[in-house]
Amino acid sequence: MDEDSAWVGPSIQPLPHTVRTLADGPPERNPSLPAGSLCVLAAEGGKVAAPRDLLSVTFGRHRPAVDVCVGGKDGHVSRLQGSLTRYGNANGEWWIRNEGQATIRTPTDRLVAGQQCVLPEGYTPLFVVASAKRQFLLEVLIVTPFSERSSVGPDATTDRSAFWSLSRREHMVLAALAQNYLLGVRNPQPISARQAAIDLNEVAGESGWTERKVQNVVLTVRLRLSEAGVPGLLREDFPTDNIGNVINHNLIQTLLDSRNLAASDLHILGLEAHWSAPRI
Repeated sequence: MDEDSAWVGPSIQPLPHTVRTLADGPPERNPSLPAGSLCVLAAEGGKVAAPRDLLSVTFGRHRPAVDVCVGGKDGHVSRLQGSLTRYGNANGEWWIRNEGQATIRTPTDRLVAGQQCVLPEGYTPLFVVASAKRQFLLEVLIVTPFSERSSVGPDATTDRSAFWSLSRREHMVLAALAQNYLLGVRNPQPISARQAAIDLNEVAGESGWTERKVQNVVLTVRLRLSEAGVPGLLREDFPTDNIGNVINHNLIQTLLDSRNLAASDLHILGLEAHWSAPRI
């Protein structure tokens, strides 16, 4: 049975009022949502849409005219702020397009009027930027065959496992590259491969590190994560060659978000963080 034939009812349906967030997974229903279904949730409610070619879910300030109301009382948000459109059926993709004036911020992009990008499967938080101090959250979830609601209780042990597998050598190099982030420096940037090599050669038991060796280790990790679907880690991901430290910055942010790097890794370099985080 394909995704479209597994859908029951109208192509766009209201999300149950009991759904407070999509971060926990798709809403429970019988039959379950087919893969490719789109769930969209804002503060005033949301919708779920079938994975059908050219189907669009609209959002914006004008409650009567859009599928999902966002920023209903804020004049900086356009009446029609954006749309989420499916291209293709079973193997299709959902694209977000900014139809309004406010910027739409995704985890990897900032979309201004007229711009669009494809959305990844799974959960994506979007923000409609009304002003420097006000943003409106729009949660999006694209259902996958493996989507399920989280069921961990409040007393369960915290899962501390990292997302990606790094060798000891890779971990050490990336901790050196990311030391400004781990030290809590404001607006951090990756250190240079040359400086990372100098720092690594000062670690007990380490020697022979060069700028080229550091670069090769970093490139290996970037390629592996890019092949796994992480965006923004290769030069061809950008329309210009003038990208500075953006690629390594994206790599470090990815490894911080995935718990592969933490302030405790500073001990590798004989350093300590300028701040202490609460134990969780």
